[in-house]
Amino acid sequence: MATFSNPVLGYWHRIFAADRLNTVGNLSFGISDRLNPKRPAMILELTDGSVRAVVTSAIAERSGIADSDGFSPDDLKIRLRDAGVTLHDPDFLFYLSTDERLPSDPTKAPRQLTDADRTAFDVFYNTASEQDREDAWVELDQ
Repeated sequence: MATFSNPVLGYWHRIFAADRLNTVGNLSFGISDRLNPKRPAMILELTDGSVRAVVTSAIAERSGIADSDGFSPDDLKIRLRDAGVTLHDPDFLFYLSTDERLPSDPTKAPRQLTDADRTAFDVFYNTASEQDREDAWVELDQ
């Protein structure tokens, strides 16, 4: 199994850190009021089938999951939907694991785009369909 760098793991551990945590089966569910108010509920489904979820205490109370001992990931999504929480279509996150190596040739390594890349980026962007551009949600400065 691939391992990820400490900054990647640290980021996700901070996001899903909770004041109260309950784990049942493959679902780890937490309640935290440290979440960004713009994102009061988050679910992370990992490639190994495990699911991590965290919500604010207000969302937990409103959805009736604050005092629940356990439920499935699908039950959680239903309860959140019934409480008026809209989950967005999933984003797919890709990380280079620590056991993979970057190319030794710097011209083939990933890098941040700059203004010097604008013409090539614009050509690439404009050849993609509107749906692809919307799904990817990319800009030169991202």
